[in-house]
Amino acid sequence: ALVAYDALSATVAWSGAHDADGGGGAAMRVPLVRGMPYVSAEYIGGLAPVLSFTGSPLVEVVVDGVAQPPPQTVTAERLTIRLGSGQRWRIYLSSRAEVL
Repeated sequence: ALVAYDALSATVAWSGAHDADGGGGAAMRVPLVRGMPYVSAEYIGGLAPVLSFTGSPLVEVVVDGVAQPPPQTVTAERLTIRLGSGQRWRIYLSSRAEVL
């Protein structure tokens, strides 16, 4: 749902299940700004991100400069994922998290 907007930006949120008393449950909020080269998302209520690369196989995960073959569970704030297509994704997290 569109939760806020102005001439140059919009904030979109996706909500999950609500708790028993009707309060907010898990959600993801994404601010979108015209011309932004990166996307950030805020996960709320215990929601965790999941990245899936179904169109190209995951070839390598690089953490702290050390390449590891997938699948790996790593703890990191910053990592690089290399796909079979040659694409590289740089992923930043606000705190150290376990990444599968």
